Amino acid sequence: MKLKTGFITHTLQGQQMMVAAGPAAKVFRGVVRSNETAAFIIDCLKTETTEPEITAKLCAEYDVSHERAAAGVSRVLEQLREIGAIE
Repeated sequence: MKLKTGFITHTLQGQQMMVAAGPAAKVFRGVVRSNETAAFIIDCLKTETTEPEITAKLCAEYDVSHERAAAGVSRVLEQLREIGAIE
């Protein structure tokens, strides 16, 4: 899976924002503000990856249990699917 073309991220004053541009803006109109963990997950999605790979990267980056990381990744991915941001 990967972040769909047209979903653009930008970090401003430590806060990551994501907007849709071009054809993606027909699917989603708005701004997604991400906390540090969600921003990390979104950044992982800038290249082709899997949910288990993102979970492993999250565990390696932060001091978090596999179960907690997997639950967080699952929640963020579900929210991104709801807005049509994931291929």
